[in-house]
Amino acid sequence: MSQRCRKRIEEVFGWIKSSAGLAKVKLRGRDRVDAAFVLALAAYNLIRLPKLLAAPA
Repeated sequence: MSQRCRKRIEEVFGWIKSSAGLAKVKLRGRDRVDAAFVLALAAYNLIRLPKLLAAPA
């Protein structure tokens, strides 16, 4: 069960590093990096939204 949860979490971080361009952050300061990370997570959720809505309940 732990491995399935870990896979789901690692997919998010992998997407953020590859597609969102946060593998090497070009920002200074923790606040700016946090803001970029939150923005990337929001983008990932928007990408997942159609798949989640189409899933049967």
